[in-house]
Amino acid sequence: MEHSEFQKASEKLAQLQAEYHVDILTDWGYETPDGSGGWRQGTWSISELDKLHNTLNILANVMWGADRFIQNLGGVNVKKSDIGSHGGEAFGHRVSLSTKGTFSAWTVAHEMAHAWDANYKWKLS
Repeated sequence: MEHSEFQKASEKLAQLQAEYHVDILTDWGYETPDGSGGWRQGTWSISELDKLHNTLNILANVMWGADRFIQNLGGVNVKKSDIGSHGGEAFGHRVSLSTKGTFSAWTVAHEMAHAWDANYKWKLS
């Protein structure tokens, strides 16, 4: 993510939180480990944040709106992580997407469904 994308990413994070109570674990920003400042590249791209948002829009529409999405999932933290050979994993209120390449809309919907199931103590499946 470049400096010029920082504002777009910040706006997208705020939008995801406001619309769906989805928080993204950010791994980019203007800081360095020694505290001297500067840009730190992360694993998310703007296109991935857009893909996540677009997929959540579709999923929320299937659930009859954002309010039902929020009710069903109860808030979700999403991060990118090294999770092995599969594209994602989910637990109650947590979804991880693989850092090994980009993820698909199907992976987002699939993992959000697992998070939804976990929110209901695995009684949906």
